[in-house]
Amino acid sequence: MNLGTYKLRTLNSEVVLSFLFDELRNIKIDVVAVCETRRKKEMSVKWSDGSEVMLGAAKNGVGGVGFIVLPSITSRIISMEIMESTDLRY
Repeated sequence: MNLGTYKLRTLNSEVVLSFLFDELRNIKIDVVAVCETRRKKEMSVKWSDGSEVMLGAAKNGVGGVGFIVLPSITSRIISMEIMESTDLRY
């Protein structure tokens, strides 16, 4: 299984998500963690190619995280959940 991260400027529409999928087809990553999605609402959907997409909502149009699991391993998913914290401490 290949994992990757992708920092976006925005992922607030399905059109932009479609462009991201076009780009992901050129690299061999099974699970992609995305950040800076800036979505107004959470989104959990099965994409037309069988990929699972889960995106959290951004606060005041800033931030937002999520992930995309490509069809090669979607059958292995037991559950998906985005956990948010506004107070991160190390």
